[in-house]
Amino acid sequence: MASHGITGRRLTVLIALDDVVRAEHLSTALAATGDLLPIVAGSRNRADRADVAIVDGVYLERGDLEGGPNDPAIPRVLLSQRASRQRPADTVFAVLPAAADDLLIAAAARLAAAGYRISGEG
Repeated sequence: MASHGITGRRLTVLIALDDVVRAEHLSTALAATGDLLPIVAGSRNRADRADVAIVDGVYLERGDLEGGPNDPAIPRVLLSQRASRQRPADTVFAVLPAAADDLLIAAAARLAAAGYRISGEG
């Protein structure tokens, strides 16, 4: 498991949500954690490569951001209205409700970036 805390490097989190207000709010919350560097898709801020992407169903289906949230090498956290019926698969490492708490999303992003899959199955 890669430890970004030891190197002082912040995890780059690409946020690709159809709801721009939610994306900006989430970006602010993630930035406040100190160990995450959020980049909102479509903003002027760009990263060479994201460590993890937080996406919604719109971006998941569209798949139109090259090198972005649909890059197969980037683990994704899916925020979904149908979270209870969806399971992590392929590069989706976690599925959370669209209204999930920002700190829960941050925790899921850290785990996904470290290679863990999060499932509600138990």
